[in-house]
Amino acid sequence: MLRVENLVIRYGPIEAVKGISFEVRQGEIVSLLGPNGAGKTSTLSALMGLTAARSGTVELNGEMISGQGTAQIVQRGMTLSPEGRRVFPRLSVEKNLLLGGITQKDWRNPVVLGRMYERFPILAERRNQLAGTLSGGEQQMLAIARALMASPKMLLLDEPSLGIAPKIVAENFELIEQLRDEGLTILLVEQNVFQSLSISDRAYVLENGRIAASGNSFDMLNSELIRHSYLGVSDPLAAA
Repeated sequence: MLRVENLVIRYGPIEAVKGISFEVRQGEIVSLLGPNGAGKTSTLSALMGLTAARSGTVELNGEMISGQGTAQIVQRGMTLSPEGRRVFPRLSVEKNLLLGGITQKDWRNPVVLGRMYERFPILAERRNQLAGTLSGGEQQMLAIARALMASPKMLLLDEPSLGIAPKIVAENFELIEQLRDEGLTILLVEQNVFQSLSISDRAYVLENGRIAASGNSFDMLNSELIRHSYLGVSDPLAAA
């Protein structure tokens, strides 16, 4: 579904991402892990055309999307739920959702909107409420629902558990698994390493702009690198 080759991202003289290559197969959840500043968010921004890559190629479903604009990439089937949610605080919940589908010809499609309200009942209750007045967890639901409004084939999720209550975090991870089971392909950036590896099929570890490790999520959960560097435990069962 997604193939990235030798991606390089620079901010002035600083090389944030240093020639990484990875792939996400159809129907997978793939986790992109790593410490703060490793280049994870920069990578997602480049995939969506929000940040210009210095070099490298990106293919989506066999089609080259490198250098295309964000609207074109969304039309080709990939959307982003960004770090920090980034809802439009002075617009209603419903207007935020409608903006998520604005690249589609039928962006006011009541059927798609109805699906979002069915999946996220709290958003249906709050449809006329300003997005900026929602709780952090509700805003995260809105950010994910907004990304789903374009009916993507592939969803990029950037830190969906950041700054929200543990109960909502658990619900969000259940939602991510459900979306995968329904056929959506997902690339997940998340600081909660144990949760990410528990629901993903494969994972890549990004450190200092380079891929330091990759493999099956179950195997990585039991690896010394992950247990010591990211979970801080020797026994992976202790992380539960």
